Amino acid sequence: MTKSQKTNIAAIILIALLGLAVYANSLGNGFVYDDEFVIENKPFLSSWSNLRYFFSPRYFADSGETTHRPLVTLTYFLDYSLGGPNPFAYHLNNIIFHILSGILCYCFLLYLIPALDKKLPPKSLALLATLLFICHPIQTEAVDGIAFREDILAALFCFASLFFYLKTKLISGRKKLPFYILSVLCYFFALLSKESALPLILIILLIDLCYQKDTQRIRDPAYPFFIKFVHYFGYIGIICLYLFIRFIWMVYPLAPLGAGKGVGYLGGSLYTALLTTSRIFVSYLGLFLFPLRLTVDHFSKYILDPSYSFLEPRVLFSLLILGLIFVFIIRSFRYQKILAFSGLWIFIFLLPVSNILPLNQAMAERYLYLPSIGFCLFLALVLVRFFYLSPNRFMRNTAIVSIILILFLYSLRTITRNRDWKDSFVLWSNTIETSPNSWKAHNNLGIAYAAIGKTGEAIALYNRAIEINPEEVTGVVTEVYSNLGAAYAAIGKHDQAIASYNRAIEINPDYAEAYYNLGNTYNTIGKTEQAIASYNRAIEIDSRFAEAYYNLGTTYTAVGKTEQAIASYDRAIEIDPDYAEAYYNLGKTYSAISKVEEAIASYNRAIKIDPNYAKAHINLAVTYYDEKQYSLAIHHCDRAVELGHRVHPEFLKALEPFR
Repeated sequence: MTKSQKTNIAAIILIALLGLAVYANSLGNGFVYDDEFVIENKPFLSSWSNLRYFFSPRYFADSGETTHRPLVTLTYFLDYSLGGPNPFAYHLNNIIFHILSGILCYCFLLYLIPALDKKLPPKSLALLATLLFICHPIQTEAVDGIAFREDILAALFCFASLFFYLKTKLISGRKKLPFYILSVLCYFFALLSKESALPLILIILLIDLCYQKDTQRIRDPAYPFFIKFVHYFGYIGIICLYLFIRFIWMVYPLAPLGAGKGVGYLGGSLYTALLTTSRIFVSYLGLFLFPLRLTVDHFSKYILDPSYSFLEPRVLFSLLILGLIFVFIIRSFRYQKILAFSGLWIFIFLLPVSNILPLNQAMAERYLYLPSIGFCLFLALVLVRFFYLSPNRFMRNTAIVSIILILFLYSLRTITRNRDWKDSFVLWSNTIETSPNSWKAHNNLGIAYAAIGKTGEAIALYNRAIEINPEEVTGVVTEVYSNLGAAYAAIGKHDQAIASYNRAIEINPDYAEAYYNLGNTYNTIGKTEQAIASYNRAIEIDSRFAEAYYNLGTTYTAVGKTEQAIASYDRAIEIDPDYAEAYYNLGKTYSAISKVEEAIASYNRAIKIDPNYAKAHINLAVTYYDEKQYSLAIHHCDRAVELGHRVHPEFLKALEPFR
């Protein structure tokens, strides 16, 4: 093994150790934020056979995702296989993916740095930039939020793609082909992780523009035009394939039905959105430099206070800062390509989150995961130059102390920030402290309180969220009204619940969840016709709303409409083949009309899905008893008893002679 190889192995070990050190205290965290929608209580993740639905409409219903990101969902299957529903395995794998991302970043930079500036020490610069990337506190949202793994995986495959691309520039002839294919494939994998990887092709163009080795050859008129640019075709083809999958084949089915209603341009137009985004970009640069006030909801501050004029002082200040940065980048391009490259990297990868297209969240720290390597490379370059150009030992020691101090402070802030992601109570309470006007934080903390039965606290938080975010500003307040209705329903205040649901529907007539909850409340107070109408409206909006079909079935059963009930249960099962409760109720309905074989089949299916379904066992036992299949009746009755179900003494007595 050469000295260079030993150095690289030592660097990789150091990167891994730092990643484990700064994120070790996140391993005990639970599921928070979007984890609750795409990971927690998702039976879909428990069976590898469900992979066949990755390119079908069932993907969205079963995965909880609203965007097609199959590669990310695939890793959740791996998490479940390793640790079941326990969050430990998910957090551990997030850390591992973050470390792997750092290692691939280091490998990519080892090839990039000498290609841009042969005078720089590539190993020192690449290692320092990667260590800053690994421990920078801005990464905590992507690493601590399991559902934000998409940003890590997109970056990981982007680094891999660029590494293989740079390898092709050092090899001639047919030996290029395997590395080129790997580069293109990694680009595709990055896109299947998150669309934020799209600008990678611009980075490849930038590398070609800056790459020193090929400068003379590319300028040579004898060098064929086709050969110069043919290597881009593979990446362009991957972009076309991805856009076809993303916008034609695998479109979120609720998108045309208003599920995203309320998501619009900041301030109501592209012009105001771009003005406001200039301020957001400057805030991002501030977070790179001073990652102190971290929060999961910067969004509310900006959407409630958009910029409407180019002449606003805060807009002028932001544009001045950005303008000076771009002047610096342009001036650096000729003599300091690596400085220009690091700056352009940041802004190129910020393009997908620049609000040119409206985003659900206008500003988020996880958006900076991939752009952050540009800042880390710039900061590493400043520190390394300070060390190598220092005229005496004191200045070099000062440079070393500065490097250690920055790494220490970034690591310490990351460790403390990990604690804020412990659970929903800690996360959203902390967010209310850092962003007091965050409607989202109040709403989500209210959900957490409602889940443990503290309904009064939940109602107060929901009302505060509505007060902060009035409906004339944005339609997303419909979710808060729906949650408020559920809280009122939980304490028996049905009139207030109905009023809240109706207010949510008034704001957004296509909000299926509000109709569903309204149907539940009508059912509770015995207004079955209104309940049926509400469930049917929810189904009209979302044709794959399995719970609405299920509750519609129970309501039809209650009013004696057996055929409609069976049809509703069948549709719920069609949407969710693992819906054990639907099979159980279907079995009860078949039993009521003396379709014994169908009832037995339904109960058995419910038990196959959930072997601990005590009610299904006892109902199956009774059905087998009536059919004089006493051994099976005894088996299922005993199983129900084992599971703690209270079996009627008369039935136990009836089974005794057959034991």
